[in-house]
Amino acid sequence: MPIKKFFEYFAKLLLMIAMSFSLVYPFTTTLGFKYTPLEVLVLVSVFLILLSIFLINGMMTKVSVISFISGALIIVVYSVFNKWFDRITEPFVWIYNYIQGKAPFSEYCAIIFTLLFSFIFSLIVYIFTVKKFNFYLLFLTGISIFCIQWMFDYFVENKAYVSFYTFVVSILIYYLLHIYHKKWAQDSNDFVNPSVFIVFTAPIAILVLLITMFIPVNLRPIEWKWLDEKLYSGINFNIRSGKTINTGYFDLATTGFGNDSSRLGSNVVPNKTLVLKVKSPKKLYLKGRSSDQYTGSSWINTDISYYELNNQNNKLNFDNFEFETGSSLLTDHYKRLSKSASAPNLLNSISKYSVEVFYEDINTNSLFAPLKTSELIFSNFDSNDIFVNAEGVLISRKPLSKGFNYSFETYAINYGDKYLVNLLRTSNRNLYEDYLEYSLFEIWNRLSANVIEFADFYNARTNIRQKDIFQLILESPNADVMKEKLSSHLINKIRALNSDDRIINLLENEVYTFINNIDSQHYYVNNQDLFEYILSLSSLKQNATTVYLKYLEVPDTVPQRVRDLAISITKNEDNDYDKVKAIEQYLSKSFKYNLTPGDVPDGVDFVDYFLFERKEGYCTYFATAMAILTRCINIPSKYVEGYLLPSYTRKNMLYEVTNERAHAWVEVYFAGIGWVQFEPTASFSSNLYQTASSNTPLVQTPKPNLSKKPVVSISPSNTSNFPEQNKGIRKPISKELIIAIAAILSVILLIALTVLLNIYKRKRYLSNIKQLSPREGALELFNYYLKFLLIQDADIKAGETPLDHAMRLDNTGRFHPYKMEDITKIFVNARYSRDELTTSDYNRMFDFYNALLKSTKENIGTLRYVLYRYIMFKL
Repeated sequence: MPIKKFFEYFAKLLLMIAMSFSLVYPFTTTLGFKYTPLEVLVLVSVFLILLSIFLINGMMTKVSVISFISGALIIVVYSVFNKWFDRITEPFVWIYNYIQGKAPFSEYCAIIFTLLFSFIFSLIVYIFTVKKFNFYLLFLTGISIFCIQWMFDYFVENKAYVSFYTFVVSILIYYLLHIYHKKWAQDSNDFVNPSVFIVFTAPIAILVLLITMFIPVNLRPIEWKWLDEKLYSGINFNIRSGKTINTGYFDLATTGFGNDSSRLGSNVVPNKTLVLKVKSPKKLYLKGRSSDQYTGSSWINTDISYYELNNQNNKLNFDNFEFETGSSLLTDHYKRLSKSASAPNLLNSISKYSVEVFYEDINTNSLFAPLKTSELIFSNFDSNDIFVNAEGVLISRKPLSKGFNYSFETYAINYGDKYLVNLLRTSNRNLYEDYLEYSLFEIWNRLSANVIEFADFYNARTNIRQKDIFQLILESPNADVMKEKLSSHLINKIRALNSDDRIINLLENEVYTFINNIDSQHYYVNNQDLFEYILSLSSLKQNATTVYLKYLEVPDTVPQRVRDLAISITKNEDNDYDKVKAIEQYLSKSFKYNLTPGDVPDGVDFVDYFLFERKEGYCTYFATAMAILTRCINIPSKYVEGYLLPSYTRKNMLYEVTNERAHAWVEVYFAGIGWVQFEPTASFSSNLYQTASSNTPLVQTPKPNLSKKPVVSISPSNTSNFPEQNKGIRKPISKELIIAIAAILSVILLIALTVLLNIYKRKRYLSNIKQLSPREGALELFNYYLKFLLIQDADIKAGETPLDHAMRLDNTGRFHPYKMEDITKIFVNARYSRDELTTSDYNRMFDFYNALLKSTKENIGTLRYVLYRYIMFKL
């Protein structure tokens, strides 16, 4: 075969393989056959090669057809006479029942039909490509398959789109070939040879495919998020009337509440953008931001640390642990104060229920969840990219937008329940300390009764001091270490002070009996023994101490009259809960709700201005005022922002949440329960406090578990978002098409050369840096890294030091598991220290390069990343 004809055949073979695959794969995916695209490609390739051999000319075609028909007849006759004809019909009976849902999946039958589909469609494509070219028949066949699948919802989105796009590319090339056959069949020069034509048109079709990959499937107008973000950044949120795109972490300013996230107040421009859909059996407060420090004009976070989602010590998990463990202590405390022999267990009267959250027109690094959230499950998202910050708020390393969804479980707490209110009234600052002290003395009393008194009976010496025992217990990281240290300490004391082996053995046995007795008695909270119980109390006490240090700060900007007002409001109350309620009711009843209170004057405290001057405002005003008033009377509180579900749902308990439902409220700390939310904003209290007098279980009563962690799972979901393409038939083309194709290919070649040149330049640039001394190389490399951050809009802010800048970026988890702070410290040493940089530090600078590339790609998008890195040489 001449090379020219072989090349023509090979080009057509590739085109036929692509077209055959695009027709076969939709059937296998719809029927649930678990064959990969590569496996289907191999099958159609084999059939097309065989067809090319058996149908290569007229004689071979006749022989092949006769042989095929004869062979088929022989098999049928033979099977009838041998009574295994059912074996032939079995796959067809199976496919009928399988489609009806009456038959289980059969691997044997699935293989038979995959082979059958591959043969039939390969034969059709071969005939109407090689033997009798017919663009219209192939076009109508493919369009019919995809249209029927979409109409009857049989299209498997996360699998079959690859076949659809293959069909788009293939049919476009077929169309151009159709024009070629129609207009220039008489031409015989190489430039318009069919094989050359296919090769020249293939890049155009692929280019169309690549462009469509960046067009999102959406009923709304086409949008490219990276471009939208740049456009929106130049538009004031107050005058925005279109869609909202929230970037970075959530705060009310991004939803139309105020015009500056760094300053409280100003007017609200209602924004009806649909941001969330929430499936829940009841209304919820979904927290998206929380702050601990008030500056006089804003709320900020002083602790920028964060923990992995599964870390038991993160604030989200610890709040659940405190509720499940501390509520039992508070119940016991209530019994003692009320002198009641029995009281209902709070956890036994509160159930958990499930909630699902779906992101709509929102782009943020924040997740939204209520207090006491657990059992988080993410669909089609890596849970390793989810963290919990120091305020117990869920955050993501990657921006989250439409298509992201997750579910969780939360307690159905009725904050108006009488029993819960009575428990909260008994909560006090020293609750955990009192129970811890009591438990430590219980250990000491048992030790005295079992070991010390036994030693005294035999006139043995022990010199065991209460202070040492308490210190040893409290410093132990877990129960096993505690038991080991305690037994070793006691035995060492006994051996050091006694010489009689018989007495030593008796006392050692008493020590082990003392330890084992405690270890075997699991009748404390959550089925713990006394050692585990003490550890729980110790961690709760430490947390409470931290809370009272951190969440009582009031800045000097707050005048004395605000403090005096707090005392005046609560002077008739004798417990912290009633004091908090008095402040809440004072604010909700004494001040007017107004979305347009105007700007707060410069130089005045925001809370003081609201309470004594303006006396009207929206949720931010009420929540900030309540948080500061509670702190003024030494009750820990924090300011919270998020979304409040609307008062009604669509069908199936689905709430539609717009930016108009953005809200601010307060969380107050009570030992024994943890953080409890309050609603001070006028006319909003009915959203939080139900009219029911008790906490009625909605689903089931959970069993508390000390070691319980949120269960995070990744489950596949059909969330692919590919663009739909409607390709109409173009008008007949002229001879200028060849020139246009050549021009386009020239551009493609130029781009390819540019890419290769930039790759070479970058490698040479980095190679040159490596040739420098470590000090000079580190300085050059750090400046190079700053270019990446500038493109990510993560450059150094005015007045910010390099280390402050690095810590701010690390707080977002942008380079996890690497840290920008480590790289910046190396740079600072190279810039200001006289000591030469070590090779190890220099290598760490280079190791950070890949993390920076990954972060840049995630934050600016793939298209911009490719443009900047390979075309414009900015990265």
